[in-house]
Amino acid sequence: MLMSWYMYVLLLNKLIAIVVGLYHWRKIDFFFRLIVLHVVVAFIAELVGMCMSMMHFTNNTIVFNLFMPVEFTVLCASSLYFYTSRSARSIVIGLISGGIIYWLYHAFVYNLNDLFNWYRLVISIIIVSIFTIIMLSKTVFTDRKIFTQPVFLVSSAKVLYYAVTIPLFGLYTYMIENGVSAISKLYYISHVTDFIQFFTVGLAIYLYIRLPQNNETRRV
Repeated sequence: MLMSWYMYVLLLNKLIAIVVGLYHWRKIDFFFRLIVLHVVVAFIAELVGMCMSMMHFTNNTIVFNLFMPVEFTVLCASSLYFYTSRSARSIVIGLISGGIIYWLYHAFVYNLNDLFNWYRLVISIIIVSIFTIIMLSKTVFTDRKIFTQPVFLVSSAKVLYYAVTIPLFGLYTYMIENGVSAISKLYYISHVTDFIQFFTVGLAIYLYIRLPQNNETRRV
């Protein structure tokens, strides 16, 4: 019952971020538009998954498996906003292509109703790396307060959330097979960081619109 209540809170949190993002859509840049798109996709996936559960489907894992490559592609593509050099953009595009190929491998080899936990582990590591680079190069070593910078808020929240998923999905098979109770605690932590990452989207867009200096995101 508590979990169901909390899932509704997570949905509402995403919906608020979507409303804020769409309301200011014309005023935000390419980076934040893709971040908002990620929220939209996450909201739809979570809503469909919850509806399947309420309709007593035995397994809604397929929704999460289908969501992951879209999530990975959108988040990686958002980082292209910061790079003008051909080499940097080629690396990001290569990561996106590799992620799609790796997902297709899982889709052909494994059952879509079984969680692609290793795929989740790999893309989480890549997303953490990408947003850590953005956070360090674009916000931390600047002359502005980091907590007033929208890019820092979004990047740090992404790093926090996906860093938590690394041990969760890395040890997923072992914990399931051995009935390790720690997996439930990791799930709860993941829900908290999930709330944080989408709450910061709305807050970051508000700061982006409110503070003029945040409209000048520096690229390299």
